[in-house]
Amino acid sequence: MSSITLYYRGTNPITIKGLGWINATQAAQMSRGKPVDEWLTSSGGLYALEQLAGELGAGLVPSFFDLHRVQRDKKNFMLGLRGDGRLVRFVAGDTKQGGGLWLHPNLALPFARWVDPDKIDHPFAAWLAEQLPEVRRQHARAVRAKREAEEQDLAAGYAGAVDAELLEQLRMADVVLRNGGASVLARRRALACMVAEAQGESA
Repeated sequence: MSSITLYYRGTNPITIKGLGWINATQAAQMSRGKPVDEWLTSSGGLYALEQLAGELGAGLVPSFFDLHRVQRDKKNFMLGLRGDGRLVRFVAGDTKQGGGLWLHPNLALPFARWVDPDKIDHPFAAWLAEQLPEVRRQHARAVRAKREAEEQDLAAGYAGAVDAELLEQLRMADVVLRNGGASVLARRRALACMVAEAQGESA
């Protein structure tokens, strides 16, 4: 998953992955390192989590987000949340190397409003809301470019695994298939069959 690091007000690094997963541990440093767990186990955080879990069909029962239950056993709540992996993701290590607690894109703005040092105008949340659409567009472009590159030359995946003559035959066959409108799956199967036949003949 691609990531990009932006700088809020030029000094505060905020790393965002994919379609908007935000490194909450990093963002929390703006507020003197307020623990992300503090928001996740608050009434506002639990409400956001429960709503998102319902949208995603995450399979976490409503009682899992009960405020009184969570307050009694925050440790096990966080273990369960991290173990599920669909709402938050924990990466070990320093935030400079991508470590920290990452929040689902739908949690980014509610969290940003909580962590924002300015509790009246929420300038950090407003700034983040402006950045996320472009981050998502960049991610979509990167995914599309990668897919197009892969689709352009499927034969390249056999480089080093077959001899030069067969590799060239695979490339020529792939061009014919691609120009004929064959799907990527059909092209992959056709090339795999060619390789299997060639290897069977040489055995």
